Amino acid sequence: MADPISIAKVSMLADLERIRDFGQNVANASTAGYRRQVPFSMTDLMGTTESSLTEYGTSGDVGVQTDITGGAIKTTARQLDIALEGEGYLAVNTAEGVRYTRRGDLRVDPQGRLVTQAGDPVIAGGGEVILQSGNSQSASIKISSDGEITDGDRPLGKLRIAEFGNPRALEYVGSDLFKATTHSGAIDGQPRTRVRQNALETSNVRPVQDMTGMMQASRQFEMSRNAMMAYDTMLDAAINTLATF
Repeated sequence: MADPISIAKVSMLADLERIRDFGQNVANASTAGYRRQVPFSMTDLMGTTESSLTEYGTSGDVGVQTDITGGAIKTTARQLDIALEGEGYLAVNTAEGVRYTRRGDLRVDPQGRLVTQAGDPVIAGGGEVILQSGNSQSASIKISSDGEITDGDRPLGKLRIAEFGNPRALEYVGSDLFKATTHSGAIDGQPRTRVRQNALETSNVRPVQDMTGMMQASRQFEMSRNAMMAYDTMLDAAINTLATF
């Protein structure tokens, strides 16, 4: 049987993870396209069948799931701002391979490539997008509702938009990026997601709810810490008492 200190340790580690997830949400309240990460405990899954566990967590792991509720869409003045209307994700190339994002405030890097704010090239037509104008504010850049990009009269390909059968099973890897998993299930065929140029999807963070969750997790952590210290004090007193015999 596990001793009370081990139990308290496990509880504290879980609370730290919840604090991290809620804090991450609050920190990204103004990040375009951010999808909030919702932590939960094992007791939330009591009665859940094994086959349905892939609806929770990331990569099938129990502990956090992505809130796939769409954020509000606002109009902007930037030609390279895009919002995805639907459940799709924009595919980008990273050092770790293809990843997916809802963040649409794109830019042009020094090489003239169309990239995310983190510098990851977006995928279109099977490769990277090189803008002839090299200017993110150029009115010659057009992005159609189906993702076709043109720079003046020059077609540059269609943005790769990926849709998933179970987007909650995507693994959030940080920096507004998700990784496909064996449980996320890509949808075959033509994506139904539409692209809106000169617009951005706002974060779906719920500041009050996430702040409340972070404070509750902090209080729970403090209670577990106090319980661990009380038990340690009790053990110390018992050892000192036995030493007198």
